[in-house]
Amino acid sequence: MTFVSYAQNFEDVILWRALQDVEGGRYLDIGAQEPELDSVSLAFYRLGWRGIHVEPTPTYATLLRSARPDETVIEAAVTDAPGPITLYELGGLSSGCKDVAEHHRRNGHEPRSMLVPTVRLDHLLDLSDGDVHWMKIDVEGMEADVLRSWGESPKRPWVLVIESTFPMSRETTEQQWIDQVQERGYEEAFFDGLSRYFVHESHRELAERLGQPANIFDDFQITSRHFAARLTQDEAEEQKKLSEARVAALSLDILQLRESLRAHQSELEGERSRNAQELKAAKDDAAEVRLRLREAETELAVERAKVGQLEDRERQSAAEVQKLREGHRSEREARAEINAELNKISTLVGAQDSGVQFSRTDQWLQPGIAYAAVTVRLESLRQELQTAREFAIDQFVAGQESRSIEIGFLSDRLSTLQFEVAEERHRVRSLSSELGSERAQLGGRIASLEDEIAAARSRLAQEEDQSGKERARLQEIIDEYASSLAAVREEACRLDLQLAEARASLTTIFGSKRGRLARRLGLLPAQLVSESGALPKRLEVSLAARPLPSEQSSSETAQERGMDLPVNEQRHVSTLLALNGSAFVDALYRVFLKRSPDRAGRDHYVARLQAGFSKEDVLVAVATSPEARAAGASIDGFSELSRAHDRERRWSFIGGAKPIKRRLNRLEYSIGEAHNSLADRLDRMESSLEQIQAKLENSLRMGPARDAGVYVQGVPVSIKRGIPMRPTNGAAEFIEQLRDSVQSSMEAQTLRNGR
Repeated sequence: MTFVSYAQNFEDVILWRALQDVEGGRYLDIGAQEPELDSVSLAFYRLGWRGIHVEPTPTYATLLRSARPDETVIEAAVTDAPGPITLYELGGLSSGCKDVAEHHRRNGHEPRSMLVPTVRLDHLLDLSDGDVHWMKIDVEGMEADVLRSWGESPKRPWVLVIESTFPMSRETTEQQWIDQVQERGYEEAFFDGLSRYFVHESHRELAERLGQPANIFDDFQITSRHFAARLTQDEAEEQKKLSEARVAALSLDILQLRESLRAHQSELEGERSRNAQELKAAKDDAAEVRLRLREAETELAVERAKVGQLEDRERQSAAEVQKLREGHRSEREARAEINAELNKISTLVGAQDSGVQFSRTDQWLQPGIAYAAVTVRLESLRQELQTAREFAIDQFVAGQESRSIEIGFLSDRLSTLQFEVAEERHRVRSLSSELGSERAQLGGRIASLEDEIAAARSRLAQEEDQSGKERARLQEIIDEYASSLAAVREEACRLDLQLAEARASLTTIFGSKRGRLARRLGLLPAQLVSESGALPKRLEVSLAARPLPSEQSSSETAQERGMDLPVNEQRHVSTLLALNGSAFVDALYRVFLKRSPDRAGRDHYVARLQAGFSKEDVLVAVATSPEARAAGASIDGFSELSRAHDRERRWSFIGGAKPIKRRLNRLEYSIGEAHNSLADRLDRMESSLEQIQAKLENSLRMGPARDAGVYVQGVPVSIKRGIPMRPTNGAAEFIEQLRDSVQSSMEAQTLRNGR
């Protein structure tokens, strides 16, 4: 298995080479700093080791508690000097040494001064169970102070790793403290340029393994945050920036693509509408052209019919003229025949003698008269024929001219209509071609937009899948809440049983002779258990003074409530006595010692409370300690409490009162701790409710308010199994009903009534 190194100078690699045969080892890391960056202990922690971390800087101590909840983190400076001391806070270069702080100031760094509690090394070693396999000291110039606080502790860690150079320099400093290490049986095994490694004489076999720097045969890897991976870090950072820029660009492209998609869809709809209108207009124009063409063809047919009629009339006129000519020719022939007859008649008349001439003249005059009449008639007919002929010719000529003009007009009109029809046909073909081209372009754009829509739908499907995962996580939170609520109810039932047993026990004690004597002397309250079964006022004060979880921040724990209570708000000793357990001890430290409690001190006083010492005993012990006197703290009501406490101690010779008092104190401690547990659980439930509300409201915004896998008839499945509720119309109403249900639950009423 490849070993992953997190330490700054590969200290964990060298230690693992020497101690890899130890399973579940222990370590003591003094100056632990961050839980991951440059951490010597992280690799061991992930391999199953556990230990104690000491870090005076509040920021780093908080990070350690969060990352290592199953380990002990002591927020204090290790020294033999009584606390608190001044810590010059400067990140990983923080130190309690003034010379080191001045050195940093000269180099352009300005540390921040703050007071921190102190703890001794011998006490830390006593807290460790069994052997300590390695101990690291990295305290920026305070190594001698740490080693002096070792005192007379017999514990000897197998391996010591002590930073032995002045901060941020190559100047060695081991001459200031190496004699203290050697006096305790340690031999130097290796110096890596920053720290020195020491092995206790009882484990000399480890010296050879520690005597080499980290090398290729150790088969280890480093993380991207290690200083040796700085180039890789720079490359990764550059790649990260490029990736972020690319993600931003892709996000912008997606937004632009969506906007473009919407614009294209709108434009496509507009173009479709316009094309439909243009196509309709073109069809209307084509229909109009066809109608006009049919009208023109109809007019042309009519005109052709008229021309045919004129041609027929012309043929009729020609036939009539021909008839007139033939009649004129017949007339000439008739006149010639008449003239021939007249000549014959004249010849016959000239052959008669004169005697017979007169008698025959009358006979011959008759044909002459007839001829004259015929001649006159013939002349008259000739004139009529001539007049009719001239009139027919004039009419024909006039008709020919009129028909020529009309035919020319119709020919021009026909040519114009044919040209217009040709233009309309060309326009229709051009429009058809343009429409075909536009259809092809629109088809390509539609295909592209359909691809973009498909990609967008794919992304939406991924987002819906992510939303489903979020809802699954929400279901897990709801299940956890339901199980927590059930556990709280079980705890409340257990507390009720414990209270019932305590009442029965106290009633028995109260009726004894010793109990009556202690009550008359004022060592016990006048009545421990009332007729209604309520606890005495002595036990109710610590419960009634505490607010319900709904009246305080849901993120606080019982310990944090005692730590965060400002000193100026604790004006009377009764305020302190209203607290319980570790919260009570924390408040004592902040009021009388004006500092946060160290782990050892808190454990000591909490153990006394568990053993049956009263809170007054612990309060007086802390308030009268030398450190409290030096701090000069005071609080109202302490003098009266101190006198009452002294008076009680003077009557402690009564043998029966003290055990009763101890049992009463233990009962009070148990009730207070149970109350704290219930309050903390309800706090977490309130916090879970807020998270559920936020996730449900987010789910409402992202999708349907009721998912078939989460809701049944408007009620979440997991919650419905634990809390009866009405169907709701949404997340807000559901959360409000859930909150009301919690507030009206038996657990909340228990806390509210101070039971």
